[in-house]
Amino acid sequence: MPDVDFDPYVILITMGRFNNLSAAPAVVKPEPSLSGLPRVISGSPPAAAQRIVVRNYNPLQRAGFFLLLLYTFSLVSLVNEVTINVLGFKPYATIVVGPLALLCAFASGDILRALNSRIGLLLVAFSLWMLATVPFSVWRTGSLQLLGDYFLKSLPIFFMTAALALRLQDCRRFINTLGIGAIVILLVAFRFSTVTQGRLAISFGSFANPNDLSTHLIVLLPFVFFMGFAGRSTVLARPLIAIALAGLVYTVLRTGSRSGFIGLVAVALMLIVKATPTQRVVLLLLFVIGSLAAVSILRGVVVERFATLFSSSSETGDLTATQRLGTIGSNQGRIYLLKRSVQMTLSHPIFGVGPGQFEVAENNRAKERGKRGLWLGTHNSYTQVSSETGIPGLILFASVLFWSLYVCNSIYRKARREARFSEIANMAFAILASLAGFSVNIFFSHIAYSYYLPMLAGLTVAFALAARKEMNEAV
Repeated sequence: MPDVDFDPYVILITMGRFNNLSAAPAVVKPEPSLSGLPRVISGSPPAAAQRIVVRNYNPLQRAGFFLLLLYTFSLVSLVNEVTINVLGFKPYATIVVGPLALLCAFASGDILRALNSRIGLLLVAFSLWMLATVPFSVWRTGSLQLLGDYFLKSLPIFFMTAALALRLQDCRRFINTLGIGAIVILLVAFRFSTVTQGRLAISFGSFANPNDLSTHLIVLLPFVFFMGFAGRSTVLARPLIAIALAGLVYTVLRTGSRSGFIGLVAVALMLIVKATPTQRVVLLLLFVIGSLAAVSILRGVVVERFATLFSSSSETGDLTATQRLGTIGSNQGRIYLLKRSVQMTLSHPIFGVGPGQFEVAENNRAKERGKRGLWLGTHNSYTQVSSETGIPGLILFASVLFWSLYVCNSIYRKARREARFSEIANMAFAILASLAGFSVNIFFSHIAYSYYLPMLAGLTVAFALAARKEMNEAV
């Protein structure tokens, strides 16, 4: 048997029928990468009449991928917080499963696979630039604490996803896991909801803030749509997923989050513009149902908050003076913080005031004027990055988002031309919509250092490598 260089991702071996072998030469194609340079597979596999794909995966990669799914589900569904508040104990799911998945990614030898892409290089450059800004921080200890959380809790999912999700079916399972996580959060929100000044939130944990809950659901909503109407769901499952989608729309509106409302509009427009005619009809119905349900229930402060998107004052008179001042004051506060973050960017254009230190710098500046600081974040991730890590940090951060959107859109446009690549087009469609919703939503929330960007960027890289391989091999 001739020597074959066993590629760690895929080996094409031609095999004959067991009862009728022939001597047709094998065809082995190089694996594409996002950098444009093919991976060459040397050697020649045995000759045969029928070519099939045999995928030779390291068992550690398979185990690591299973752990990655568990970790991702625990992360997006708040397993730890739900169990500790409902059952009274903490399972430490993310703390235990995450390091094991990362260890498998290292042991598989593919931990740096993400660096085959421009997205990976930009995200690593952004992370290293944040480290470089620490010596210039107004509070170095605080910046180091934030970066410790970022490098331990946010960035690893990027490398794990790119290293362990090697096939299209892996990417599909990852997307389905995100969708299931969104449905779990929806159920938790209904079961453990709390309403403060008319705004819906979860009564405990990370999503006790309505704005954070709406952001989370917007990022995950397109993956629920993929599960029901762009993936491989059964006819029986689709009505249930349709109900879940309408529930997600309702919940986002019920939070009264203005950033959530704008993000929801962005996701809806992306889905409707990119969808097939059938998908477009389904989407319109779901958004209409969810919106009508929300409008029929929304009252007072929630409507008032949405009204401030279009004017600085309100025409409704159903609110108390305190609620009215709180709503309009919140909007004015956001404008003030936006201006301050832009001013800090201009006064510290290279290194910023240090990762996570906008609040400290704003308070210091207020003290110099004999006033008290607000101790609030920028409410804008782009100016959060620019004020805290300088304009170079903003360029790198925005570039990661831009190239993620560009890669997904280019694959979507190519795949939708042929019916045999419909699943690839649908997956690109879902990731693209999630990225679009996230990119718009963070204009109104400061979550630049959360796990959302590394997770979506890692999924984009893994999906792009798998999709381009699949489409090139099918030529």
